[in-house]
Amino acid sequence: MPERKIRPVTDGVDKEATYKTQFERYDKAVKNGFYFEAMLIVYAIMEDRLRAWLFYLGCLNTRQSTRFDNKRSKNELKFMFDECEDNKFRFPSINQISGKRKIIEATLTWAENGYNNADKSKYLYAIRKVYTDKLDIKKVREVFTRMNEWCSYRNEVIHALMNKNIESLNSGLADRVSDGMDIARDFDNLVKKIKRSGVIRESLNLK
Repeated sequence: MPERKIRPVTDGVDKEATYKTQFERYDKAVKNGFYFEAMLIVYAIMEDRLRAWLFYLGCLNTRQSTRFDNKRSKNELKFMFDECEDNKFRFPSINQISGKRKIIEATLTWAENGYNNADKSKYLYAIRKVYTDKLDIKKVREVFTRMNEWCSYRNEVIHALMNKNIESLNSGLADRVSDGMDIARDFDNLVKKIKRSGVIRESLNLK
């Protein structure tokens, strides 16, 4: 793995300072019409909240983990992933935002399809309990659909930027950025529900 050029956050205080600064930068960017910078921040928030969801699913042993380092949760989530009819391909990487989304969406599909093997695994039982008691999966799906559509739009903006018609590119850009922040906030509220339960990481003896 290449050496990091920028030091990551080290604790909750450091993380809070980073979020405060980036939200301030987002507000300033929107106010001054720097929508590309605002879009970068929104995208980063989405990816971070997806990572947080995976943390509370027990995929990461610590907040500083840079890879999927819990073997038990990985093996059981691979089973869950393979159970989903549309996911008959290589288990995705959590180092990409699309991979994070696919893993989490697979847990939702598994939950909707009857919780196979949940009674044989303390870990899967904990996921079932949280998803059943704390989440409205239909509403979660709606947030994911909005997120996927927004990320597709963001990718279209960023890739081959110099080959885009300016009038078409700028049309609705401000509203799209605002929509993205709304989606990020809605997703953060979902993550908080999983965080407050705590039972999934407890089932893996993780703090």
